[in-house]
Amino acid sequence: MRTRRARRALRSRLVLLAPIALGVALLLSWGARLVAQPSAAPRPATPVPKPSTRVPPPPAVAGAPAAVAAADPATPAATSPDAPAAASPDAPDSPDASVTATPTTGAGVAAPASGPVPVYVGVYAFQVPQLALAESNYLVDFWVWFRWKGDFNPTETFELLNQFEGDIVRTFVYVDEAGNPKAEDVGDGWQYQVMRIQSRFGRSFDVRDYPFDDQELTIAFEDNDQTTDQMVYVADKDTDLVDPGLKVDGWMIDHISAKVGSHSYPTNWGDPRRGPGEDRYSQFSYTIHLRRPVLGYLATTLVPIAICMLITISVFFLGVQNFEAKLGLATTCLISAVALQLTAQGDLPKTGQMVLLDHVYNLSYVTILITLVECIWSARLHDAEQIEKAKKLDLIGLAITVVVFFGGTTALIASRL
Repeated sequence: MRTRRARRALRSRLVLLAPIALGVALLLSWGARLVAQPSAAPRPATPVPKPSTRVPPPPAVAGAPAAVAAADPATPAATSPDAPAAASPDAPDSPDASVTATPTTGAGVAAPASGPVPVYVGVYAFQVPQLALAESNYLVDFWVWFRWKGDFNPTETFELLNQFEGDIVRTFVYVDEAGNPKAEDVGDGWQYQVMRIQSRFGRSFDVRDYPFDDQELTIAFEDNDQTTDQMVYVADKDTDLVDPGLKVDGWMIDHISAKVGSHSYPTNWGDPRRGPGEDRYSQFSYTIHLRRPVLGYLATTLVPIAICMLITISVFFLGVQNFEAKLGLATTCLISAVALQLTAQGDLPKTGQMVLLDHVYNLSYVTILITLVECIWSARLHDAEQIEKAKKLDLIGLAITVVVFFGGTTALIASRL
């Protein structure tokens, strides 16, 4: 009688371990998220430049281009940016062709007499207030400048290609007395204009390697009036610089790239005078390359499920006579794994793709299934009084579950790094 009572008491205590194990796993997951979450540094306010005649933004404005901050309307020759080289860049022959940002040198060089007119463009991003990965969009605050020769105005005909919503802010630096945009004459026929834009952009994020994925925030635009026979963009110097105050919460900035290419559309837009894809347009793209802080995301994604699997594997040490306790503990760990996976998926876009973390959770479900099957099999052996076989089966189950989850997870991570 005493032995039976002791066994019942032990089973009751072990069953109580199940909710305690669930609480510990969730508590560790919550604590790991707090530790790994980067602190959001306060962003300096960037005031919109006040409209005035030919007056650039004040030097104290954070993120302003150096050429604009140092400009002096009284002495345009001393503050004008470097003029482009004599030879104009050739337009790329294919939509995939691109050229990276290259410095421009030389002053007072006349534009080419024939061929496409070069328009020097640059972007300087100084703030990404929001990155909504689950909604596939991001908000960027940046400066963009144009420098060109000719009787056209590229600041009036450029179009943001991947804009998610309408412009929130579009402020021109150089304006006339009435406050209307007016390009600055920087000498030798070169026109110069700068504007600040704050807008939301969208793209499809590839999260198949989550939580070891890298992402790109791209700002792309093209001229909707001039073809590459008439005008081509040229990436201006210093457009790939990283602002010291630029931060993206939860991410690390790897580098910035700027490229120029050409693009054609497989349609004639309903105009019978032209063939499909006949016109090509110059495109400029500015990309912020991001990478995740690996250690932080490991603490918030893989560590909780690993602890849950350690609790699952511990059922093999309870003894074959404690079937109810083993079954209850494994079932509770299954519920915990499902809850952790649903929590992790809340930060990802609904693409229908299987990400790396999903494969890890699939391994956890296989591990729990093996554990449950082994518990039932071991209980049947125990009821048949085959105690030694039941103990050996526990050891075999322990080895299999360790290899399946921890070995499989290690192989998955190694294949993506």
